[in-house]
Order: sequence, then C-alpha cells, then structure tokens
Amino acid sequence: MKTPEDEAFDFVERAMGWRKRQIEVNVSIDDAFNDWKHSHRPEEAGLERRAFHAGWVAAMRKKYD
Repeated sequence: MKTPEDEAFDFVERAMGWRKRQIEVNVSIDDAFNDWKHSHRPEEAGLERRAFHAGWVAAMRKKYD
C-alpha cells in the first residue's frame, strides 16, 4: 500500500520524465518552451522563460558531456 508520500514521489518522477522527454524530442528551445505547460500568466512569462532556458541549457550540457 502506497502512502501519500510515495504517491508524491511517483508524481515528481513522472513529471521529471515528461520534462526529459520534451528536451530529447524537441529541436528548438522555443518550441520546447511553447509545448511546456507553463502558467500563461503575462507577469511571469519572462521569469518562466529564463528558468526554462536555464534548465534546457544545463540538460544539453549534461547530455553532450
């Protein structure tokens, strides 16, 4: 029987897997950002884009190291 904590960890692992697949499948960083389920709040768009781009660059560096 899974505890709520186990379910939360499962959720995080699934979310991380989705993010990893997006990085591997999408060709351009802008396409990946547009496909990502961001909040669509105009006041947060710049912050979300910068954070997404930072994650993308880090993932690409790790992938090709």
